[in-house]
Amino acid sequence: MLSGVLMLAISFSCLGMDLSGISDNNGVLTINIDPAITGDEYVAASVATNTTASTIVRVFSIETLGENPGPHADVLLTASRDPDFAIRIAAAKALVGCDPDAAVRTAKGIVQQLSTAQPAFQGDYLYGLEAAALLAKLNDPSGFEFVANRLEHADFSAEKVMALAYLPDFQVVNKASATEAILTFIETTVSLLEQSNAAEKHEAEILLPKAFNALYRLQAIEAIPRLKAIIPLLNEHLQNNIQYYIQKLEALSIEPLDLNEPRKEGVID
Repeated sequence: MLSGVLMLAISFSCLGMDLSGISDNNGVLTINIDPAITGDEYVAASVATNTTASTIVRVFSIETLGENPGPHADVLLTASRDPDFAIRIAAAKALVGCDPDAAVRTAKGIVQQLSTAQPAFQGDYLYGLEAAALLAKLNDPSGFEFVANRLEHADFSAEKVMALAYLPDFQVVNKASATEAILTFIETTVSLLEQSNAAEKHEAEILLPKAFNALYRLQAIEAIPRLKAIIPLLNEHLQNNIQYYIQKLEALSIEPLDLNEPRKEGVID
C-alpha cells in the first residue's frame, strides 16, 4: 500500500490540491519535513494533531507513530476523527498495529462518506481507495464496491490507475468480483481504441497494461480465455503486453504468485 506522504504527492500534483508542505524544485516534488519528527516519536505525536501544521507534515508524523503505535493510541484515535481524509487514513493505517477495530471503523467511515457525498477535492477519492484496500487487507470486503465504482466512473486516469492498483488486494476476500470488474473494464476500454478521440485512445493505451497487470497480481487464471479473445482487437504493442501477462498467468498454475512480493509491473509495461 502506498505511504500517505506519497499518496498526498500524487493527489496534490495530479488534481490541483493545496501544495503546502511540498516544494517544487524544477518539477521535482520535495517534502519539507523537520528531522526532529523522525528522531523523536513524542515530537511526532505533538505534530500529528496540530491543526496549524501542514497536512503532509502531519501525515508524516502519524506514519512515524505507526512504527510504535501502542504508546500513542490516544493521539492516533484523535487523528482518526480529523476532518481531513489524508489524516484519517494515515491514522487508520497506524492503528492497525495497536487497535485494529478502530482502524476498521475509521476506514469504513472514510469509504462511507465518500460513497454518499462528493468531496470538495476530486483527489479525496484516492483516500477512499486506500481505505477500501486497507479493509481488504484486514479481511473486510466492504470497500470493494467503492473501488469498482471509481474504476468505472472516475474522471481522472490517475484515479483509475489507483483503483487498478488496489483491486488485487481483494484477492482473498472477493477475488471473483474483482476479476470481473477488471475484465469488464478491459473490454470497455478496448472499445475506446476504435474512437477517433486521440485523448481517449491515449488513455486506453496507458490503462490497459495496468489492468493486465492487476489481473496477474490477482492471480486470475480464470481470466485467460477472455484475455485471449481480446488479442485481435489490440495494436502490436498491446498484443505483446497482453500476451506477456497471459504467459505469466499460465505460469501461476505451476508456481503461485507470492502475495508478499513487492508490487511491480511487467518489464514491458
